[in-house]
Amino acid sequence: MNIDEKNRSTKSYVRFRTMFDYVMGAFYVAMGLLMLFADKLGLRDAMGIKVEKPWLMALGILLVAYGLFRIYRGVRHVF
Repeated sequence: MNIDEKNRSTKSYVRFRTMFDYVMGAFYVAMGLLMLFADKLGLRDAMGIKVEKPWLMALGILLVAYGLFRIYRGVRHVF
């Protein structure tokens, strides 16, 4: 493998990893927001979620934080 092929494959991997971080970060943020606003959206009753509200809030905060970290990691690779 010559240097041009290696650079091309490295660039494509970095591009893929960056897009993957964006998509997964957005997914985690969306799931976290669903957890945080499950009561207001009526999801706890409709889906039969048996988890208490403090646990949903804690999980929602963790998911949003991790999603923002994934998005930050994707931005960091671009710049």
